[in-house]
Amino acid sequence: MTASALTSSIAYNLRVALQADNIHNVQCEIVENPSMVVAFERRTEGTLVLDSWVDAEGLTGTANSLEAVCTSGFQFPASGQGAVFSTGRIDVPEPAVGRTYTFLLCKIAVGKSVVIESESTDAVLPRGADSLCVARSAEDEDRGYYYEYVLMDSSQVLPYAVVSFQLGKSALATAPPGSPTADLRVSWDLLERKIQALKAGGSGGEGGISLRDLHVVVHKEIEDGHAAAVAAAALPDPLLEDDRSKIEESLALIDDRVRELNLAHAAAEEEVYAKLQATLDALRADTEAKRATLASHEHELRRQVGQLQDAEAFLEVRAHEAEHGEFVLDWEAHRKLRHDLHRQRMVNAASTLSVISVAITAPRVAGEVTIVSSGEGGNAAAAAPAASPAAIADRAAAVGVGGAGGGGAGEESMGSMWDQRWAKHTSVTTGLE
Repeated sequence: MTASALTSSIAYNLRVALQADNIHNVQCEIVENPSMVVAFERRTEGTLVLDSWVDAEGLTGTANSLEAVCTSGFQFPASGQGAVFSTGRIDVPEPAVGRTYTFLLCKIAVGKSVVIESESTDAVLPRGADSLCVARSAEDEDRGYYYEYVLMDSSQVLPYAVVSFQLGKSALATAPPGSPTADLRVSWDLLERKIQALKAGGSGGEGGISLRDLHVVVHKEIEDGHAAAVAAAALPDPLLEDDRSKIEESLALIDDRVRELNLAHAAAEEEVYAKLQATLDALRADTEAKRATLASHEHELRRQVGQLQDAEAFLEVRAHEAEHGEFVLDWEAHRKLRHDLHRQRMVNAASTLSVISVAITAPRVAGEVTIVSSGEGGNAAAAAPAASPAAIADRAAAVGVGGAGGGGAGEESMGSMWDQRWAKHTSVTTGLE
């Protein structure tokens, strides 16, 4: 491609990005840096590359000045943070007629991108991803074609051309269609080529060519060319239509997969909660049975204490109130009672001690709940460590398992899940015992 054709192509792409036709005095300087080109091509071979217009006014500092970037490329923070680049529509700051604006046209290799909710250069790049794509906001939707990417490696950005231009009143907007002003502005090159052609053809030389005749001929060619261009532009492009059809098919497939994913999530969530409920029921039954056993032994031990206290209290009263002879007889009887009570206690002591110290053990959780994921974007196996009974009970209360008002938190979780458009299919298994 010739330098003139390249400049024309860049100028047209600039008009598309600005969505304006009042761009004048476009100056384009290609960044000549073979080493950066080679590094970029090696780094980005086979990946998606987009155009990004960077406002030169935003290139400040020593490392990332316009001159430094064109010489050595962008310098990303040493801390490992990324940098945000946009593609699509651009806005000029404080648009004014006659003012010169300068943008650096860059090639950015976004490759395989992962969507994040908000712009953050501190975000972690998932394994296998090349960039992060910031989810579009309502403002972005109103703006039209505009996307932001977070790149983590400066070799993903290639400074391509420094483009300066001015804004002015649009001649096409102010001149009626077909008027000499409009036609001659867009066809000066055609007029010059026609003059040269007529000269070369020997049609009377320069003196034999009237401006009126030239204008008639050129105007006719413009009209014919315009009619042909309008007709051609109205016809659908087979390649683009095929691309559009395939994109729509892919979008429909994504919608189907999202619905399948939400249904799978709902089923897996219900299965997890059902297993959690069954586990909690088993835990509750086990705890209640052990609590009842301990309560029974406690009741028996307190009965024994009461019996001992009652017998000793009666002995103390008799020691103060009984006749001497009677107390001697009572003492003999009481010694036998003490022996009987000791023998009774010894009968139950061994079993009671065994139950308290050995048989009654605190419950514990064995196993784990594991998320088994298949497909791109999911974790191979994400295992949640076994939680304590208290934590399980807290979680059960939070999601309403086994209690009044159950399902509230679960429904909220499902509501948010329907908005997670890019989640991957997961299945759930459990190892709770």
